[in-house]
Amino acid sequence: MNDIIIQLFLSFLCVIILSKLALSFLPTAFFSDLPDNDRKIHKKITPRFGGIPLSITIFLFTLYALNFEPIYNWFYCGSFMIFLIGILDDTIGVNWRIKITGQLIIGFVTALSISHQNPSIQFFLLDFSLPPILLAGLIIFWIIGVTNAVNLIDGMDGLAGGLILLIGVGFLGIGYFNDNSFFMSFGAILSASIYGFLYFNSKPAKFFMGDTGSLFLGYLLSVSPILFYFSNGNNFNLDITPFIILLSFIIIETQRVFFHRIIQLKNPMQPDQTHFHHLLLHSCHSYNLTLVIIFYLQSLCVLFTFLVLKISYSTPLMIGYFIVYLSFSCLKQPTFIVVGISKLLRQTGRSYLKKFYSKQITRFKYNKFLLPIYLCVSSITLYSDVHHSSTIFILCTFLALLIFSRYFLKDQNVQHLSIMLFSLTYFFIHYHALDAISFTTFYFVFKPLLFTYIVIYLINYFTTNTAMYSLRHWKNTDLLILASSNLVITLSLFISIPLFLIYIDAFILYCMLRMTAIHSPRKVKVITESKLEKSVIGI
Repeated sequence: MNDIIIQLFLSFLCVIILSKLALSFLPTAFFSDLPDNDRKIHKKITPRFGGIPLSITIFLFTLYALNFEPIYNWFYCGSFMIFLIGILDDTIGVNWRIKITGQLIIGFVTALSISHQNPSIQFFLLDFSLPPILLAGLIIFWIIGVTNAVNLIDGMDGLAGGLILLIGVGFLGIGYFNDNSFFMSFGAILSASIYGFLYFNSKPAKFFMGDTGSLFLGYLLSVSPILFYFSNGNNFNLDITPFIILLSFIIIETQRVFFHRIIQLKNPMQPDQTHFHHLLLHSCHSYNLTLVIIFYLQSLCVLFTFLVLKISYSTPLMIGYFIVYLSFSCLKQPTFIVVGISKLLRQTGRSYLKKFYSKQITRFKYNKFLLPIYLCVSSITLYSDVHHSSTIFILCTFLALLIFSRYFLKDQNVQHLSIMLFSLTYFFIHYHALDAISFTTFYFVFKPLLFTYIVIYLINYFTTNTAMYSLRHWKNTDLLILASSNLVITLSLFISIPLFLIYIDAFILYCMLRMTAIHSPRKVKVITESKLEKSVIGI
């Protein structure tokens, strides 16, 4: 587990560093994405080389996690080829026939690596074997379909990256439930790398991932069942059930768009604005709310994957999944029902926020000392249990970075990054000392009381400054943390109650730091009703 945590931190920092170098040295003229068709939402020219540092980081760390074993030569070759196709398409443009031909070759190489073993394929209770030729054809079709599906849904800043980050959390859970250390590392590397990428891809994006990133990530998702098959040491059965469920949103969305374009006698490859994120954006008129809803839908897919892994496969589960799958992929009504519910939630949320704003809650004048006291008590308790001064030193180092960025640098992006690093450090230090921490008086008596007051303080702070904390002020990474918190909480409950308590601790700490960093309380002014109305529109 320690190796996984190290890989998570290093992959995140590597993406940050390489992205900074790309922004400084790569010529943007060769990677410009023009807002030149009806499908694109952005209004200005934006470079699309973000997939280069992202793909390089994921590939190198995955290569290390695989220990350079020759059994994965098909993966090394396929990754390099899809990376090369993406770069060529982002720079000089590549005809779709050439891209499909390259993907056919990649799929053929991948199929050769597994067809000679001829494993049986399992989906829920269905277990069947195919002749090698049919199996190869199925693998090639799957790789081309999933690879291009990710490319098709990459229509908003942070959308494709956020979805795949949540899928990476799902890979982490699949590895944990199957005791597969490589797949846990693979999920951690994928999630951490994309999280670093989203630091630059939040609206307004400094760059896009381009075809380099979307094709490479799509290829990773498509070969994930095969990577799991080889790394799990199972040479008889290829269980695709958790992977189909995990990728359900992407698969259903792509199939739905293609199906309705064909019914309307349109070219299925012609870009338009019939994707789910376009429908949500046009209905809710809120960029961040659109992302939150889609992230929560993907989170449901991940939670259902955890459920299927935790319990035995059954006929009702399989029938229920097929009903949902066919309803959303073939019918219009379920999709429009979700869009309508989302619009209603937005309208309800706006009305409630206006009411909350009018109810001023008296603040405790010593609230500004609450967070330092909480951190000091946690650090002292941690030191008294672990007796390692190095843990306190690391925590204090990141705290100093946080304070320095907050009061001296005045850069919101640097503040956001320092808050995120501090919260992760706080969580992983406590996780590393999980066995030594005494979960008695402090965690079950004093800390819950302090924790409860912090939650009340956050609600107080939110309601008294409603206009400042609508969704428009939160970044994509904040939205992902909010949407994926239920995943991590569920997974930590499966593992242990102390881990659940530590995560809740770090999660509330992150939220408190982020909310106070958006606007300083000293700058809070009386906001008129007209300004409130304009601000709440961003919800």
